[in-house]
Amino acid sequence: MPAPDWWRTEDWDALYLGGKRIPGVARVNISLPSGLDIQKPKGGKKATIRDEGAPPAQLDIEVELLPEELQEFESHIPLLRPRSKNGARDPLEIGHPNARLWGINVITVGEVSAAHPTTGGTYTVHIQAHEWAPAPTPVKKPQNKPRDGDPENWNVQALIDEIRPARSGGAQANF
Repeated sequence: MPAPDWWRTEDWDALYLGGKRIPGVARVNISLPSGLDIQKPKGGKKATIRDEGAPPAQLDIEVELLPEELQEFESHIPLLRPRSKNGARDPLEIGHPNARLWGINVITVGEVSAAHPTTGGTYTVHIQAHEWAPAPTPVKKPQNKPRDGDPENWNVQALIDEIRPARSGGAQANF
Protein backbone atom coordinates (compact mmCIF):
# COMPACT_ATOMS: atom_id res chain seq x y z
CA MET A 1 0.00 0.00 0.00
CA PRO A 2 1.60 3.31 -1.02
CA ALA A 3 2.13 6.12 1.47
CA PRO A 4 -0.55 8.82 1.30
CA ASP A 5 0.17 12.25 -0.12
CA TRP A 6 1.65 14.48 2.59
CA TRP A 7 -0.35 17.46 1.34
CA ARG A 8 -3.33 15.82 3.06
CA THR A 9 -2.07 16.38 6.58
CA GLU A 10 -4.84 14.39 8.28
CA ASP A 11 -3.23 11.17 6.99
CA TRP A 12 0.25 12.12 8.18
CA ASP A 13 -0.91 13.54 11.52
CA ALA A 14 -2.55 10.31 12.70
CA LEU A 15 -0.57 7.77 14.73
CA TYR A 16 -1.73 4.27 15.67
CA LEU A 17 0.09 2.30 18.37
CA GLY A 18 -1.03 -1.18 19.34
CA GLY A 19 -4.11 -0.81 17.14
CA LYS A 20 -5.29 2.32 18.98
CA ARG A 21 -5.36 5.83 17.57
CA ILE A 22 -3.24 8.19 19.64
CA PRO A 23 -4.89 11.62 19.95
CA GLY A 24 -3.13 14.78 18.81
CA VAL A 25 -0.85 15.57 15.90
CA ALA A 26 1.97 13.07 15.43
CA ARG A 27 5.28 13.59 13.69
CA VAL A 28 7.37 10.47 13.07
CA ASN A 29 11.03 10.92 12.14
CA ILE A 30 13.01 7.84 11.14
CA SER A 31 16.74 7.24 11.26
CA LEU A 32 18.16 4.21 9.44
CA PRO A 33 21.69 3.42 10.69
CA SER A 34 24.03 1.98 8.09
CA GLY A 35 25.61 -0.87 10.05
CA LEU A 36 28.94 -0.21 8.34
CA ASP A 37 32.19 -0.54 10.27
CA ILE A 38 34.54 2.01 8.65
CA GLN A 39 38.14 1.87 9.82
CA LYS A 40 40.91 4.07 8.49
CA PRO A 41 44.44 3.04 9.43
CA LYS A 42 46.69 5.68 10.99
CA GLY A 43 48.73 7.34 8.31
CA GLY A 44 46.80 5.54 5.57
CA LYS A 45 44.65 7.14 2.92
CA LYS A 46 42.11 4.41 2.34
CA ALA A 47 39.64 2.93 4.77
CA THR A 48 38.35 -0.60 5.05
CA ILE A 49 34.59 -0.97 5.17
CA ARG A 50 32.89 -4.00 6.63
CA ASP A 51 29.13 -4.48 6.44
CA GLU A 52 27.87 -5.76 9.79
CA GLY A 53 24.23 -5.95 8.77
CA ALA A 54 21.50 -3.38 9.12
CA PRO A 55 20.73 -2.40 12.71
CA PRO A 56 17.11 -1.65 13.63
CA ALA A 57 15.63 1.67 12.59
CA GLN A 58 15.30 4.38 15.21
CA LEU A 59 12.08 6.36 15.44
CA ASP A 60 11.65 9.75 17.04
CA ILE A 61 7.93 10.26 17.58
CA GLU A 62 6.50 13.59 18.67
CA VAL A 63 2.85 13.86 19.71
CA GLU A 64 1.45 17.36 20.12
CA LEU A 65 -1.72 17.55 22.22
CA LEU A 66 -4.32 20.21 22.86
CA PRO A 67 -5.73 20.51 26.43
CA GLU A 68 -8.97 18.73 25.45
CA GLU A 69 -6.98 15.75 24.06
CA LEU A 70 -4.93 15.17 27.21
CA GLN A 71 -7.51 13.03 29.02
CA GLU A 72 -7.85 10.67 26.03
CA PHE A 73 -4.04 10.47 25.74
CA GLU A 74 -3.83 9.55 29.43
CA SER A 75 -5.83 6.37 28.74
CA HIS A 76 -3.09 5.30 26.25
CA ILE A 77 -0.14 5.78 28.63
CA PRO A 78 -0.06 2.05 29.64
CA LEU A 79 0.90 1.28 26.01
CA LEU A 80 3.97 3.49 26.34
CA ARG A 81 4.85 2.73 29.95
CA PRO A 82 3.33 -0.45 31.35
CA ARG A 83 2.95 -0.53 35.11
CA SER A 84 3.35 -4.30 35.54
CA LYS A 85 6.16 -5.01 37.99
CA ASN A 86 7.29 -8.24 36.31
CA GLY A 87 6.18 -7.73 32.74
CA ALA A 88 8.45 -6.70 29.92
CA ARG A 89 7.39 -4.15 27.36
CA ASP A 90 5.61 -5.81 24.52
CA PRO A 91 6.34 -4.74 20.96
CA LEU A 92 3.65 -2.49 19.50
CA GLU A 93 2.26 -2.34 16.02
CA ILE A 94 2.73 1.13 14.54
CA GLY A 95 0.56 2.75 11.94
CA HIS A 96 1.93 5.92 10.35
CA PRO A 97 2.66 6.75 6.68
CA ASN A 98 6.36 7.48 7.29
CA ALA A 99 6.88 4.18 9.13
CA ARG A 100 4.97 2.28 6.44
CA LEU A 101 7.07 3.93 3.71
CA TRP A 102 10.23 2.44 5.24
CA GLY A 103 8.66 -0.97 5.99
CA ILE A 104 8.48 -0.50 9.77
CA ASN A 105 5.35 -2.00 11.29
CA VAL A 106 6.38 -3.13 14.81
CA ILE A 107 8.34 -1.10 17.37
CA THR A 108 9.61 -1.28 20.92
CA VAL A 109 9.12 1.89 22.95
CA GLY A 110 12.23 3.32 24.59
CA GLU A 111 12.56 6.63 26.40
CA VAL A 112 9.47 8.81 26.75
CA SER A 113 9.79 12.47 27.70
CA ALA A 114 7.27 15.26 28.14
CA ALA A 115 8.17 18.86 28.98
CA HIS A 116 5.96 21.21 30.96
CA PRO A 117 3.44 22.86 28.62
CA THR A 118 3.69 26.57 27.97
CA THR A 119 0.79 28.87 28.79
CA GLY A 120 -1.62 28.91 25.87
CA GLY A 121 0.47 26.32 24.07
CA THR A 122 0.32 22.60 23.45
CA TYR A 123 1.55 19.63 25.45
CA THR A 124 4.25 17.71 23.57
CA VAL A 125 5.32 14.12 24.25
CA HIS A 126 8.54 12.74 22.71
CA ILE A 127 8.84 8.98 22.25
CA GLN A 128 12.06 7.22 21.27
CA ALA A 129 11.41 3.83 19.69
CA HIS A 130 13.28 1.12 17.82
CA GLU A 131 12.17 -1.18 15.06
CA TRP A 132 11.40 -4.60 16.53
CA ALA A 133 12.24 -7.95 14.97
CA PRO A 134 11.80 -11.41 16.49
CA ALA A 135 14.91 -13.10 17.82
CA PRO A 136 16.39 -15.56 15.35
CA THR A 137 15.63 -19.17 16.18
CA PRO A 138 18.66 -21.41 16.55
CA VAL A 139 19.01 -24.15 13.98
CA LYS A 140 18.97 -27.58 15.57
CA LYS A 141 21.55 -30.09 14.42
CA PRO A 142 20.26 -33.49 13.35
CA GLN A 143 20.72 -36.20 15.95
CA ASN A 144 21.95 -38.80 13.47
CA LYS A 145 24.02 -38.05 10.43
CA PRO A 146 22.41 -39.25 7.22
CA ARG A 147 24.14 -42.27 5.74
CA ASP A 148 23.79 -41.00 2.21
CA GLY A 149 25.68 -37.83 3.14
CA ASP A 150 29.00 -39.70 3.44
CA PRO A 151 31.09 -39.48 0.24
CA GLU A 152 31.89 -43.20 0.32
CA ASN A 153 28.18 -43.98 0.02
CA TRP A 154 27.75 -41.94 -3.12
CA ASN A 155 27.18 -44.28 -6.05
CA VAL A 156 28.02 -42.03 -8.98
CA GLN A 157 29.44 -44.80 -11.18
CA ALA A 158 25.98 -46.32 -11.74
CA LEU A 159 24.78 -42.99 -13.16
CA ILE A 160 27.82 -42.73 -15.45
CA ASP A 161 27.27 -46.27 -16.74
CA GLU A 162 23.65 -45.44 -17.62
CA ILE A 163 24.65 -42.41 -19.67
CA ARG A 164 27.58 -43.99 -21.61
CA PRO A 165 25.65 -46.66 -23.55
CA ALA A 166 23.10 -44.13 -24.71
CA ARG A 167 25.79 -41.80 -26.06
CA SER A 168 27.91 -44.50 -27.66
CA GLY A 169 25.00 -45.76 -29.75
CA GLY A 170 24.58 -42.42 -31.49
CA ALA A 171 21.51 -41.46 -29.49
CA GLN A 172 21.64 -38.69 -26.95
CA ALA A 173 20.56 -39.27 -23.40
CA ASN A 174 17.53 -37.37 -22.16
CA PHE A 175 18.15 -35.58 -18.90
